[in-house]
Amino acid sequence: FLLFFFMEIGYSNEIRFVGFRTVQLEDPVSQKLMKAAIFYPSETVITPIEIGMIKLDAARDIPIKMGRYPLVLFSHGNGGGLFSHHDFAIFLAKNNYLVAMIEHPEDNFRDSSGLGTDRVWIGRNLQMSALLDYLLQDALLADNIDTNKIGVSGVSAGAYTALLMLGAKPNFALLLNYCQTLLKSVLCERTDILLSKPPLIAKGDHRIRAAFV
Repeated sequence: FLLFFFMEIGYSNEIRFVGFRTVQLEDPVSQKLMKAAIFYPSETVITPIEIGMIKLDAARDIPIKMGRYPLVLFSHGNGGGLFSHHDFAIFLAKNNYLVAMIEHPEDNFRDSSGLGTDRVWIGRNLQMSALLDYLLQDALLADNIDTNKIGVSGVSAGAYTALLMLGAKPNFALLLNYCQTLLKSVLCERTDILLSKPPLIAKGDHRIRAAFV
């Protein structure tokens, strides 16, 4: 594990408030819009809200607390969504982090049409870098990002995505040999990865300084 805890996280009786906003940006794979949610520390008193079946201990679009903060990019697993790990994001935001959570196109609870293709298995990596590009140019947030403390995290396929952000190079040819010995693995529902023309290429992002996967 590479830990991204750039500053001490502790527990106290101090009341800490969290805001969030949702944004849309261009998916570098499909050129369609994709969604992200950004959680951040605030000094504004909040009333928790409900989005569908999820209760968020955060308030939408309230002012961010002045300061520069470490940024964590977060990638959900296959079939996840924008708020799948909201508790993780809110905990970090209460401890003075910025957390940006993407909803991966064609690999979320609404649409899983990209599974088995490089639009997901490489596209996730490209989408995370596009999100970072967006945040570093965002008029409401860019000045609050400590660019020396940018990390990435994820679970399941999101952990794989985080490794690509660190520079890992996937070799899809190894999947066939793997599945010959582990036929019941969830990864072996299909052993051929459909490639785009030209194939998408994974790219490590030099701006990422640490990860937790």
